[in-house]
Amino acid sequence: MSELYKGLNNYLKKIGKFIIFLLLFQYDFIACNFKVPSGGGDLVLLNSLRKLTGLGTLVDANITVSGTIKDANGNIVSGGSLDIIRQANANTYERVTPDSRVFTDTNGKFTMNLYLGTFNINVSRSDNSFVGSFSFRIASATAAPDILSSSGLEVSGLSAAPVGSGGGGASGGSTTVTVTTITNSISVSSTFSQVPEGSSGLLKVSLTGTLNEATTITVTSSNPSAIKVGTTVTGGNITNNIISGGTVSGGGSSTTYNFTVANASVEQNLYISALEDANLENETVTLTFTSPKTNSYTTTIKTIDNDAVNLIIAKTDPSASDATITNQLKSLTTLPSGVSYVVLENQVGCLDVKLNSAPTGNLVVTFTSSSTSKMLIKNSSQNTYNASTTLTFDSTNFSTAQKVYTQGQVDADKNSDYADLNITATGVSPVTVNFMIIDKDVNIVTTSVPLTAYSTIENFLLEGTSKTFTVKLDTDPVIDRVINITVPNSNSLGVTPNTFTFTSLNYNTAQTFTLAATNNDPNSTDETSQSISITPLLTYLLPSPATVAIGTDVGGSNFTVYDKSIFRLDISSLDDDGALLQ
Repeated sequence: MSELYKGLNNYLKKIGKFIIFLLLFQYDFIACNFKVPSGGGDLVLLNSLRKLTGLGTLVDANITVSGTIKDANGNIVSGGSLDIIRQANANTYERVTPDSRVFTDTNGKFTMNLYLGTFNINVSRSDNSFVGSFSFRIASATAAPDILSSSGLEVSGLSAAPVGSGGGGASGGSTTVTVTTITNSISVSSTFSQVPEGSSGLLKVSLTGTLNEATTITVTSSNPSAIKVGTTVTGGNITNNIISGGTVSGGGSSTTYNFTVANASVEQNLYISALEDANLENETVTLTFTSPKTNSYTTTIKTIDNDAVNLIIAKTDPSASDATITNQLKSLTTLPSGVSYVVLENQVGCLDVKLNSAPTGNLVVTFTSSSTSKMLIKNSSQNTYNASTTLTFDSTNFSTAQKVYTQGQVDADKNSDYADLNITATGVSPVTVNFMIIDKDVNIVTTSVPLTAYSTIENFLLEGTSKTFTVKLDTDPVIDRVINITVPNSNSLGVTPNTFTFTSLNYNTAQTFTLAATNNDPNSTDETSQSISITPLLTYLLPSPATVAIGTDVGGSNFTVYDKSIFRLDISSLDDDGALLQ
């Protein structure tokens, strides 16, 4: 067998040039229309051809590496071109020259002869479209290389074996490659260290050194919610490469720039834009520039926040755990113009206060009443109401609401009053909250309705009869006031209806109710002192007398219900002889 191989080898050497021509014709190299090898045998033949022609000889290459490549969707990369970059040391990179690349067969498999070290592989399809990249480290001639990273593709079956051992590829086939030191690098000029929120910046990107073939530079933002790259900026004013104003469109987390051999050193404009946000943070963003043909470049830019600390104020109910707070803040369905909140005389309202963003250090917020005769205030830790109070916020509690209590002050009139709660803090836009202090002194007015124009009003009812009355308020209540009418003994005296609601629209309209004495017992006992009470549903909304006089000449609200059984026909004699009247 060995003799046959030697004879065949000598024969091939003699007709080598003719075979090379046939192989070139077979793979359409002359027409530059490369056909993808259909399997391991074709791949071996192609690689053998490269050896015969002297193309791609790597000095001291002693390890055959093989594997299979699929794209991000799991599809085999057939006829893929592998561009190999070797990292010689921390600062030196070497890459494959264009005429000695490695290709994958129809099954996505590749083989190549390398040596110990770290390699970065960029994979393109036969149409030169970029697929992705991966890197690996060869630490041993007999152990599988360690995959360090991959992007846009999947590498499987990566293996290594000594050259000529038969491993590392179909039928032991492999190819050797030539590497040369990279002589070009990414250049970014017009750099700046910071950009204000809502502004843009202009960077200029190019390549330095010698570029042997076209390449693409990809720029990626580490935080696109803070800085977008590849934006379009129209108009605005530019100073020191920072653009204020103007219209920003497009952009995102990454963008690309294409360079050819001819324009490698020509600077291309890269616009970045710092986005507005709701926080107060100055955010640091790293821009990374990468290219398959060169080493990467990074620059760091900080966004300068333009947001201010703002107060967030919300009306809430007073804390039930605070013994001094017993009633809720009552608000109008429709607030009068210029009024933010309402509070009642001698009653308490409550505001929740917090910040939209963390302050720098402690922030003391001061609350001041514009009129101490109308409204006083306090915080949760104070026992008494005062003209002013404070709350302190820091980076740990800024988003937790703290309470401020307001108390309406009592006066002698029946008019609603107004007061402002002025809120100030260093570096914070001042806030004014407008309060209406609703008066409590609204009186209930009752009248009786005679049954006829000539009847008199008396403070009694006969069982089975009724009397009608009206009730209204003497002053605009501003907010709804509800009153209840009750009697102590509903078995003998009833009231219908027994509840009324008065608003700003109907407070002066008399509402009618009826008292009816019930014929409910067989005895002849009169039921006296039937006390009729008219009271507010919420005592702090209206004065709360125990009873209210009904009628102008009743002399009070105590009714007597006379029993019908005491009224009998008197048939005693009316003259001296005892005769009845005729």
